[in-house]
Amino acid sequence: MIVTGLFRMRRNSVKVQDYLQQFNHSGAVEYVGVHVRRTDYPAFFNHHFQVVNPVDERFFIYCMNHFRSRFDRVKFFVTSDDLTWCEEKLSGQPDVYFPKLNTNTTNTPQQDFIMLSQMNHSIFDYGTFGYWTAALAGGITMVATNYSKKKHQSEAAIINWSPKTWIKVDIQQLLKTNQSINQLSLISLN
Repeated sequence: MIVTGLFRMRRNSVKVQDYLQQFNHSGAVEYVGVHVRRTDYPAFFNHHFQVVNPVDERFFIYCMNHFRSRFDRVKFFVTSDDLTWCEEKLSGQPDVYFPKLNTNTTNTPQQDFIMLSQMNHSIFDYGTFGYWTAALAGGITMVATNYSKKKHQSEAAIINWSPKTWIKVDIQQLLKTNQSINQLSLISLN
């Protein structure tokens, strides 16, 4: 079982590397992995931690604009358990990609994990999946905070012990801004 898993991991790593290779043709580009958790986690969080400000597309657009202002050349690779929502809310920019590594099916969680861990930087909303891929990727990480009345253990750890390169985006502050979604500028939210 372990050996079979290792072979699948290797096969998935090759698929990810082959996919990313098509973007590596002209100079230095910063790759940013974006993990969007939409199906099960928000309901779980709401039930157990009383979410008052669910993370929506404004968080992801704000974070993408941050990276765009910081780097000359950047590409965003969005993975999610709800890719349809992501394509509706986050597409329209030439630097945003929705990797499809399999011909007739969605990516497996293992493929998304490998993809995200291969990035230079990360954006994620909730959960340990995004946390671990960001930790493995290194670089700058932008993560949502202050979206619920009670703090989940992983959010508390991020707030209190995250690496210096992690930028905590206060969702309550972000939602208070009066900027249109396409004009979300870089205000200090952490």
